[in-house]
This record gives sequence, C-alpha cells and structure tokens, in this order.
Amino acid sequence: MLAGDRRKRRAGDGGASQNAPPYKGARGWPALVAAACLAILLTASGAGASVTLTLSTSTLHFPNADPDTSPVINATENPLGVTVRVTGNPHGQCQLTALAAGDLRSGTNVIAISAVKWTAQGTGFVSGTLSSSSPQLMGQWYGNTYEQGSQSFRLDNSWSYATGNYGQTVLYTLVTL
Repeated sequence: MLAGDRRKRRAGDGGASQNAPPYKGARGWPALVAAACLAILLTASGAGASVTLTLSTSTLHFPNADPDTSPVINATENPLGVTVRVTGNPHGQCQLTALAAGDLRSGTNVIAISAVKWTAQGTGFVSGTLSSSSPQLMGQWYGNTYEQGSQSFRLDNSWSYATGNYGQTVLYTLVTL
C-alpha cells in the first residue's frame, strides 16, 4: 500500500476492503496502488575454478508510495549483501551479471524493468539498471578473489503505474572467463 495508506488489503482483491475509506492522493484522485517484488535466482560456473556467490536475501520488495512525495522507492531489504569467492583462477577474470526474465508484471499490467536501478558499494562492484534483453554487469574481478559488497535497489515511481502487485525474477550469474 502507499506510504501512509491505512487501507486493509486482501490477497488478490486488488483493492481496499469494504470498510476502508478510499485513499486520496496528493492530487485529490484515488491514489494508484502498486507494489513490486523481485525474486533472485543464482547461478555460478567456472571452468576448473571454484566459484561461490552468496546474497543476503533472495527477494526484494518495493512498497507502495505516492509518486508526488516519493518519486523513487527504495527496496525494503536494502542494502543487499553480496559475497563473491573465486579460487583456482589465478590469472583469469570473473564477472557477476544480472538478467531479468522480463518486465515487472501484474496480470496484464506492466512496469518496464528498466525502472529498477541499483547502486553498488565494494571493490569491483558497479551500479546499473536492470534489463531483460541483455545481462547487466554488476561486478568484475581478476584472479582469485574474495569480495564483499552491497547493492541498494530502487524503483522509479510514477502515476502511470496501474494498481497491482508486480513481480519478476532476476538471474544473478557469476562466471569465470
């Protein structure tokens, strides 16, 4: 629900319960209610190398918020802790990428996955924007490495989003090259 929105919600009903008053947005219109969830899958591979990728959580949630007061929504789980370990690769390179399975979806409603961005902290980690068309670089290292970093995700908020609970899967891949 929107920040400050006190309506009760029932799973799947797409709206407020019968006894909750309608929420009025800053413009006086009924506020749009949209929430998003990203499920993260992991894969790691290395020819002759041992690679390990660990995340502090496998799901990110973006709560509802009024676009006038919150043009950007931070994930409630921020920051996401990321640990990368590579051994047996003394002269090689390794990369961490992310690829979304598609746009954020709630039934037939869509929010472009490019509305989800992250900032990164830690050696070798980079900031970026999610994509469903090509893997996005999240980090890059050389040789055997053990790195700990963090990523803080945000969703660009808009009045154009239709009411709904949006979701999508993102594949994190750690690979040696």
